[in-house]
Amino acid sequence: MWECNSDISTSEDPLELESVADLTSTNSLIPKGSKSNYERVYRQFKAWFNQKNAKFISEDVLLGYLMEKSKTVKSTSLWTIYSILKRMLMIKEELDVTKYFRVGQFLRKMLKNKKSNRSNIFTQEQINMFLEDAQDEKYLLFKVILIIGVSGGLKRHELTNMTLCDVEDRPDELFVNIFDPKTEEKKSFTITNPDYLRIYRKYINLRPKHVKNSRLFLKYQPGKCYCQAVGLETMGKIPSLIATYLKLPNSNEYSGFCFKMTNTALIVKRS
Repeated sequence: MWECNSDISTSEDPLELESVADLTSTNSLIPKGSKSNYERVYRQFKAWFNQKNAKFISEDVLLGYLMEKSKTVKSTSLWTIYSILKRMLMIKEELDVTKYFRVGQFLRKMLKNKKSNRSNIFTQEQINMFLEDAQDEKYLLFKVILIIGVSGGLKRHELTNMTLCDVEDRPDELFVNIFDPKTEEKKSFTITNPDYLRIYRKYINLRPKHVKNSRLFLKYQPGKCYCQAVGLETMGKIPSLIATYLKLPNSNEYSGFCFKMTNTALIVKRS
């Protein structure tokens, strides 16, 4: 059995992100396993708030904080910070910042200015279509990679390096906790959709029991897993192959950055 690192960071689960109208229950605001990171982001904001001697949290205050953060973090990370603060301010301050029009306008402008020509992205409808219509006999591996890749906003090298101990299969959810040595960042997220759990478990049950390789994603064809791990180049081609199945134009423009950028786009659409 492989030992797993259990330190926790964060990532939204954009495939199952609730609407603003659902932000009514405290227990539903913070994804399981991400509480410590949510608290950290909130403490950083409050420290900045106190340093500026602000009297109360307003649209101008939140906008000023995000504008300052935009100087040191990427636009995609800025959206994550906003998404976390949106929930924490609802819990701690009973403040609904989704009404702050200028904040949303600023974040969208930042994302638009970001050069995002490295890959095309999938819509939620396209994701659903592939998961529902593609035959498991041929595309089961692709489905699992799509679910985990988009849910965590993972790049091809992160998916390639994932091991069995990175995913904890709990009764009602998958808890994914990975460490990226390339960026020295930890990332965790949960997947709770019953259909996604069924797809993942079907793949895991087909995994050879005797294989010594701890890598999560193994070669799959047709309807059978083999001992050979999926390589980096193959992983990078999977978004393009999914786009080809969906008959999307310019399918070769869906690169190894596709899942990460799709993750960001889904968060933006739901914010």
